[in-house]
Amino acid sequence: MKKIVSCCLLTLLLLLMMPMVKADSPEILYNPGFEEQLTGWAGNGGGKLEPEENQVHDGKYACKITGRSSVSDAPQQDITPFVEFYGQGEYRFTAWVRTTDDFDASLIMGVVQIVSTDKTSTGNDGRAWFSTNFVTINNQDYTEITGVVNLAWAADLEYAQFYLYTNADGPNPLADLMVDDCSIIKLGSVPADDPPEHVVMQTPIDFISIWWIPVLAFVILGCITGMLPLKRWYKQLQGKKAKAEIEAAERNQKEE
Repeated sequence: MKKIVSCCLLTLLLLLMMPMVKADSPEILYNPGFEEQLTGWAGNGGGKLEPEENQVHDGKYACKITGRSSVSDAPQQDITPFVEFYGQGEYRFTAWVRTTDDFDASLIMGVVQIVSTDKTSTGNDGRAWFSTNFVTINNQDYTEITGVVNLAWAADLEYAQFYLYTNADGPNPLADLMVDDCSIIKLGSVPADDPPEHVVMQTPIDFISIWWIPVLAFVILGCITGMLPLKRWYKQLQGKKAKAEIEAAERNQKEE
């Protein structure tokens, strides 16, 4: 009986010492539905990113990219700390995409680019690409792009990036796009520990919108405080001038 109790206690202790896991990760992308407009996103290459309010898949905002000069010009997000945290394995990509009214169709897929310290086996300076299948999109409705890819790399992970990619051989490869409700999830058992926090850099517009008021106030205050001595000097000058005119007039009267 004592042996049974000891075995049970030992088993319980081992279970408590094992790292806790849970099924599937939470959302990896920051601001995946663009409800904070472009916060957390940047352009991959050329083209202009801007919030889209009129034609969205869900919510208030989507992302529109225009002026694309390359098939890889698209919204992109750095997901390095999350891929490093969850490790290699299956990830599900999702994005809802359409062309703008000026383009009737295009072919597009979701891509994650991995850069590792292994610079020999990949033949691309440590770079490797993992993508969904191409999907035909149109300018009538948003189309879902989704797929499960097995992210893998040799040596140490240096960089992981999510973006979209149009087919150079398909229709309108440089079409203007609208993107909404993106998602990346690590499938299967993942650590129960809290994942890394998103570090979101403010865009120049955000920075200006936050800081222009105190900067402007400082400039105005500087102008006011700088003008006060000038006003006093000007009044003194005018007073001296008026006094000199009075004295000159008095001298003229005495001479007469």
